[in-house]
Formats: sequence, structure tokens, C-alpha cells
Amino acid sequence: MSVDLVARLDYKLRAKRESFDKISVVDIAPLLDGSNKQAVAKQIRWALSNTGFMYVKNHGHSPRSSSIQCSM
Repeated sequence: MSVDLVARLDYKLRAKRESFDKISVVDIAPLLDGSNKQAVAKQIRWALSNTGFMYVKNHGHSPRSSSIQCSM
């Protein structure tokens, strides 16, 4: 790839920084059931581009199963 193409891609892929006052909560149920993958993808991109983290809900794992996996 040319340097110019890489620079243009870098600019296009750079997320617009926005301020935030709360942690983003992303419901991934529509992603898992296929009903609205695009909307979930946009929420994930915004959260990770602007805050660097997110809270994921409706992921299908109970807190108990997570604690069992961590204790192994």
C-alpha cells in the first residue's frame, strides 16, 4: 500500500472524539439473535472509540458461570 493510501485510510477510520459523562451500556442481544447487528456494531464502535470501554449486557453468561470459570 502506498503511504498516501495508508494516510487516507487512517484519517477515515479515526473516530470522532466526543465527551461522555457515563459508561456506555451495550445490549448485545440483537447482535446474538441477528435482529440488529449493525446498530450494536455502531454502539460498540462509539463506546470503544470514545471511552475505551463499555458495559455489555444480555451476553448470555450468568455471573455464576463467570465466577466458576475464573476459579478454575
